[in-house]
Amino acid sequence: MQYQMKFILPSIKVLILFHLTIFINSELICQIPEPSVDRMIYDVAVPEVYEDHLVSYYKQDGKYGFILEGNLKQEAVYDRISSGVNGFIVVKDNKYGITNQKAEIILSPSFDSIRVFNPYYLIKVKNKYGVLSSSGELIQKPSFDKIFGVNKYVTVIQDNKGKIKLVLNTTGEIMAGKNIQYVNMYSDVCIVKSNGLFGVFSDHQIVPFQYDYIDYSINVNEKKPISGQVDIFNFNRSAMPELMVIKDGKLGLINNQGDVIYDAGNDEIKRDSYQPYYTVKKGSLFSIYFKSAKYATGFDFSKVYTDGAGYVIAVKDGKTGAYNMSGEIVAPFEYDPGGIFQFSGVGLRVSMNKKMGIIASNGELIIPPIYDDVSMFGLFESRQFVKVSNDGKSGVVNLKNEILLPLDYEWIDLENDFLK
Repeated sequence: MQYQMKFILPSIKVLILFHLTIFINSELICQIPEPSVDRMIYDVAVPEVYEDHLVSYYKQDGKYGFILEGNLKQEAVYDRISSGVNGFIVVKDNKYGITNQKAEIILSPSFDSIRVFNPYYLIKVKNKYGVLSSSGELIQKPSFDKIFGVNKYVTVIQDNKGKIKLVLNTTGEIMAGKNIQYVNMYSDVCIVKSNGLFGVFSDHQIVPFQYDYIDYSINVNEKKPISGQVDIFNFNRSAMPELMVIKDGKLGLINNQGDVIYDAGNDEIKRDSYQPYYTVKKGSLFSIYFKSAKYATGFDFSKVYTDGAGYVIAVKDGKTGAYNMSGEIVAPFEYDPGGIFQFSGVGLRVSMNKKMGIIASNGELIIPPIYDDVSMFGLFESRQFVKVSNDGKSGVVNLKNEILLPLDYEWIDLENDFLK
């Protein structure tokens, strides 16, 4: 279904398909749901109904009120209503409060200011700042001159002397407050630089100040510039289960509990955001760390690579093998170098002494490596059939290596569900 809706706002004309959402200064001003008719054209003045969350709100005589489920209007008593964290921020008589998604008051308007500090609220009382949770629970009293950021465990503040400090959310204890030069916040940890060295804090110091640099990714040849004292770009990111460290030009890997996975003695550590493993290089050999299994292999491999997703392929002592992403070996290290490839959603095509076979995704050898070539037909539905070739002749087997057509044919293909 297609339709168009025309809105006439002051100096604004918008022609849209499907639905319209208007933002002004990053604040949701109007969201019009999809109508139930095939085609509608509207000409409206400045909108008076504002839709967000489970309720909407409206403006009347310069005041704002909520429209509850069933189109029940509350009295317009607020000077302003804006989107909050899972609810709304309301302003009345220059005091700020918050509601939930049903417009039920969580905290009555009593603060000098409230703004979204996603996924928290930053509050202000008498020129001092504090932090609320999305449900209105007090995380930090409004007692700080400046708050840079907050995560699960700590709040990063600046005192009236310009000093950066880490304050524990549960007790208000200052955990790190001397000579802090830099803080990089994540949702579960803070990377802190003090006296020229880096350490890590969660609800306590989990990594001492001993590294030259710490981050989620480090390239030893490209030092990341540090600008300013506090980096809050990552503070509402998902948790970082691993962090890279560098010391004396060598790389290591730690987890978010401070445990060392690889000490800082490696030449290269690579992570791929789309693959659940790391490759770690020391000298000419590689190790693999499987994130979900929390398993690190030895430095056994001369080469590590992938062919698509789902498997890590490696070369050990001149033979190729493969792991699944849980760190389990699905192809033992007995195949030709470069002789393993993903095979059309079935598993892996393997080569041994230049003969081809197929290993299923569970590691079972379903077609032994006895053919010059094995290949699938093009259609997904035909993947139970495998075309095999030897000495220039082709045949067809199923995934149990049962012969369906003997290797007597010069050419075989599939058309309209028939082999020809």
